[in-house]
Amino acid sequence: MLCVLFVNNSFGQTCPTCTPNRSETLPNTGTLASPTNVTFNNASGNIFKFSGTGFYSWTTNNTISLRGIILEPGVYMTLGSRNQGNTEAFSIIGVSATDRGCIIVKSGATLDLAWISTLKYVDVCVEDGGKIIFDSDDDRDNNARNTYTFDGVTINLQGPDAKLEFGDANINIVSGLDIVGWTGDLVCPSGNSPNPSSTGQSGNISWNSDTVNICAILNFGVLPVEYLSFIVNHIANTRSNEIKWVTASEKNNSHFVLERSVNDIKSWVAIGEVAGAINSETPQAYSYTDEQLPLAGGMIYYRLKQVDLEGKYIYGEVIATRVTGINSSATWRVYPNPSTGIDIHLELTNQEKYKGESIALRLLSANPQVSQQQVTVDDISNLTEALRGISQSLNKGVAILEIIWGDQVEHIKLIKK
Repeated sequence: MLCVLFVNNSFGQTCPTCTPNRSETLPNTGTLASPTNVTFNNASGNIFKFSGTGFYSWTTNNTISLRGIILEPGVYMTLGSRNQGNTEAFSIIGVSATDRGCIIVKSGATLDLAWISTLKYVDVCVEDGGKIIFDSDDDRDNNARNTYTFDGVTINLQGPDAKLEFGDANINIVSGLDIVGWTGDLVCPSGNSPNPSSTGQSGNISWNSDTVNICAILNFGVLPVEYLSFIVNHIANTRSNEIKWVTASEKNNSHFVLERSVNDIKSWVAIGEVAGAINSETPQAYSYTDEQLPLAGGMIYYRLKQVDLEGKYIYGEVIATRVTGINSSATWRVYPNPSTGIDIHLELTNQEKYKGESIALRLLSANPQVSQQQVTVDDISNLTEALRGISQSLNKGVAILEIIWGDQVEHIKLIKK
């Protein structure tokens, strides 16, 4: 699933923590036309830091999977291999989506990814004055073109002179490429345009006529949905969360998927879907009520997954609210409370204390006619309907709901408004 997110002109974000376990000081030698060849044993799985002043080429006839690379100022490093001109030699891959790899290119350094197949689960940071080049030819490999696959990658451009340069490259985006700090704007004439017609530049991203699928990146420079707000409010009397958001504009917006995670920002589950406005240039307001909050409570996180008409999607920001847990000694819960009686619910909160018995409900109040009303329910799914039926005769004020099942009984105070 293709997903590209740009945040334009947003500099100064903190680079990811990237701790090397291999540090190499390189000789101050080499030129761009004749770089110094370097090689390193047992390289796979490591994060390398290179320092020095010069031009270097790390080539291999094998496959090397790095976890990260850091270039200090003055280093121009090319990763590649002739390898008959058609086999990628390097990849940079993190352990997982949460245990990520890293690339840091500092000011005055250049990383030329000449023959690299995949960037996956990697956070990339290019300081202002640094550059990353995606160019598999550079007059070295008989016009061979490498496919650069981006899978769960974030790229942070730290300033207008933090640059991405695409040469002979076929761009393949698998499941997400987030670019922060692009200073350009939309350049492709339409979503169906396969490629710009010539060498070009938009802000701090450039390409040439041999760059295939550059529009997969550039056509996402304008966000399909711009948000004005995204908030969550906890409603105590119904024990629910109301999530609201407002969009400033929408382009080809099919729908939103609201996702929730409890006590962390890793265990996301879709809880609802809300249709979008397709296309709009005026503010649109949306809301969703989460009534199935975890009984134990905790910190509840929410995020929006915005899906366009082609099924492409982008995740928005994360918001959160804390919810108090329900008394674990109680077997049943009534909500909302206070209630009109029409909107009241009764649900089981402790599965261990209920073994499938018939359930008797009785309301105790100052009105003797009400106190004599009792209903028995054999199917737990009918509890709410039964409670609503007997609560209609309640006057405004306080009553006690008596719940009897097996040899157990529980009382809950109700307030009718």
